[in-house]
Amino acid sequence: MAAAETPSEPQAVFALVTPHGIDIRRHHAEPVVCRCPVPERQPVPETGALVIDARLDKVGQVMGHEGPRLQLRPPRGGREWEAAPEDVRPVTHAESAGRWGS
Repeated sequence: MAAAETPSEPQAVFALVTPHGIDIRRHHAEPVVCRCPVPERQPVPETGALVIDARLDKVGQVMGHEGPRLQLRPPRGGREWEAAPEDVRPVTHAESAGRWGS
């Protein structure tokens, strides 16, 4: 019965997380460079604007800004919460008219 082979040196492996998935490479392999287009920055919504917080799937009205974060609250009142500007998008006209009237 042959003995199991053991590597003479430890093998270094790096995992790189990209928008395309996880790429696992040995330490001496060429690095992977993601050439994805950089997403455009969305403008920060104005106070009073209705937005969807995609992280929580909730509609909120922008009450103000605290540093880089937005203060949101439900359109008909309720407890405020914070969201990052990149996590929100404006509500569409159809969403606004369908849920709260215009």
